[in-house]
Amino acid sequence: MAWTTTRTRAALENVVSIVEGTTPDNTWAGTKRFKHIDRAQLDSVRTARDASRLFVVDLVGDRVLAGDMLTTREPGTVEQTVELQIVYPLSDSPWDLARIIAEDVDRLAFRLMLASLYDQANTGIWRRRVDGYSIDEPDQQGGVATVTVPVALQYRPNFSG
Repeated sequence: MAWTTTRTRAALENVVSIVEGTTPDNTWAGTKRFKHIDRAQLDSVRTARDASRLFVVDLVGDRVLAGDMLTTREPGTVEQTVELQIVYPLSDSPWDLARIIAEDVDRLAFRLMLASLYDQANTGIWRRRVDGYSIDEPDQQGGVATVTVPVALQYRPNFSG
């Protein structure tokens, strides 16, 4: 018997879809949109100046059972945390970049927590939390800042097979 967890995949793809569908308030490095890339591509753009608002959704291995098991085919709710990592080229004005990052994180957090975007029928998501973020900036000019935003998804996976 093959088991599929379609809601788990849908919950992760829902995060990507919301981020790609978010329009930032201001242009940064000629870009006014977020673009999803593969994890392998992120490692290669850490020094590229033209990498603006590229992002990945990465698993961090933080997953807990948030409710009781209902049956063998219908588990309870789980909470899984993923990291949204966004890269921004550094500029001559650190203050301008700081404002762009603050605006982007606020807009993304609002949209990620907006219940009307959960697509609950397909994802099983019933709550999403976005608490805080971190910024990793290299010391050298010409690199990229990586903004990491933890996103906690509470959803009910389904198992069919």
